[in-house]
Amino acid sequence: MASASLVKLTRLLLQRSDRHPIGRLDGNDQKTADAAVFLRFLNLGLLTEEAQLSDADGIMFETIGGRVWGFCADGTGNADALTPDDLRQFEINMTAVCRQIRKANGIEGPPVEVLGPFAMRIGAVGSGSRRRQYFMVRALRPKNALDLAYTIRGHADEGAIVILTPTERNLPGNVIRLLRATQIEILSIDAHLDESAAEPLVLHLLRTPEGLSIDEPELFIDTGGHRVCFHGADVSLTSREFSVLVALSNEAANEAGFVNRDLLHHCLPKAKGKEEVASEQLEKVISNLRSALTSAAGMPREHGRKLIISKRRIGYRLDIQQENISIV
Repeated sequence: MASASLVKLTRLLLQRSDRHPIGRLDGNDQKTADAAVFLRFLNLGLLTEEAQLSDADGIMFETIGGRVWGFCADGTGNADALTPDDLRQFEINMTAVCRQIRKANGIEGPPVEVLGPFAMRIGAVGSGSRRRQYFMVRALRPKNALDLAYTIRGHADEGAIVILTPTERNLPGNVIRLLRATQIEILSIDAHLDESAAEPLVLHLLRTPEGLSIDEPELFIDTGGHRVCFHGADVSLTSREFSVLVALSNEAANEAGFVNRDLLHHCLPKAKGKEEVASEQLEKVISNLRSALTSAAGMPREHGRKLIISKRRIGYRLDIQQENISIV
């Protein structure tokens, strides 16, 4: 479970990184953050402490009355009282940020690559028509969105592209439509943070991004024909796996709650023996379902546990929105 401090520091890092030039954190930011969380960011390389501010930065310092004062070297502006924390500086390492996004979300494909002062390649997920290529773009604005996006397209393979921005970008509707016409979707990292994750920059990237739509619902189940289609891809399941998925899907499409383990045991007619044996068989079926669904849709395997959520002593829940499930 993520701490509030982890989420807060992650969002601060995202906000500062979406400036040009890239903003920094200072000693005051470190002081207000959880010490262990800040140290973790340093160890991951997301932040790097630099030399303290000095006259070389265009700021003059003078000690008056036991306090340090800073003012512009050219004499403009007001003098500000400073503390030692004000002088400490932590640089945001965008390459490390992209590597952490890649690692935390199971993104594979080409390695992280700097494409310019504003853009970086993160990697890709899936294969064939389900492949998604991920890029990071900073300081995306309405006036530069199309140029930056088309530059990204020039560095990408054919197929869908997801451009991640550190913070929310309110782009005009006509710009969004032009980008979607070329299979480019803009997603905000800040808006898709998994706040329950125990490590930084885990994102909710399970669902097909809006605008890269498919003809069928996210999950389509034909109970009569024993057919399952997930994100437009057919899923091959055994009869037991199919029965469990139908039970989970019916609950998700109606009450959106957890399905009791005992009820799911009834979906395994061949389960025999003691209760612990039946539980082991159910866990195996759930594991197979997670693998089959993520594999068919070209998702990282690690996302299986987010797709089918387990709750000890309670049961399992299929984490798909009601309107994205069709059962016939």
